[in-house]
Amino acid sequence: MQKAVLIVFIILGFKLTILAQGVKIGNNSNVADVSAILDVESTTKGVLHPRMTEVQRDSIVSPAIGLLIFQIDGIVGFYYWTGGCWQMMCDPSPCGSYAIGDTGPGGGIVFYLAPNNTTDLNGDGIYDIGLECAPLDQGFVPWGCFGTNINGADGTSIGTGAQNTLEILLGCSDSGIAADICANLILGGYSDWFLPSKDELNQMYLNKSLIGGFANAFYWSSSELDYNDAWRQTFSYGSQTNYFRFTSWHVRAIRAF
Repeated sequence: MQKAVLIVFIILGFKLTILAQGVKIGNNSNVADVSAILDVESTTKGVLHPRMTEVQRDSIVSPAIGLLIFQIDGIVGFYYWTGGCWQMMCDPSPCGSYAIGDTGPGGGIVFYLAPNNTTDLNGDGIYDIGLECAPLDQGFVPWGCFGTNINGADGTSIGTGAQNTLEILLGCSDSGIAADICANLILGGYSDWFLPSKDELNQMYLNKSLIGGFANAFYWSSSELDYNDAWRQTFSYGSQTNYFRFTSWHVRAIRAF
């Protein structure tokens, strides 16, 4: 009969016993439970898992399925890698299984889902599941900086709203404008909200009945046409037109997840 390998260490007052069938850490028994590869025993201490920010979590290269971490910002809690996304342990909906109209991780309403979760929707180099919009408007304000060309804020397609918003903030010092109030929104523990691009805004219009709370009026996009005009869309019948940037229209922030 093969003998068990037994090695004992004393670590911070605990007895660590390594057996062929598993590892036991504790003050009492030398034997790990037969069902466990690691058996930790304590009545006064817990197990401290790796703690990191969402950005640090998403920078892990090729995480193994089942990898467990504790996220310390955004929606704080335990997350594990499913093989395709980071799933929060207490979230009853598997990540990637959202439907249009569902509540998103930031407390918004999901209005767009990326094909096969292989699209970077906010320019951070990470594939996203989709886009969610805030459940209520953020204000009725101008686009800002009438007469000033904002380099790089002319993106219109899905996935360009975040960059447009950044360029507006860099190139326009006006306060309280559409991009400003979106970028400064903190909702659901997240601060990465932005003003939607022209096509992102249209996706919101197409799903407005599932989102709710829209006025039958114009909403600003983050897409500049020229130094005087930017794109807007009416949520009464869907028409998209360009208009003077000093004019106030409704604003609804979005974020990628």
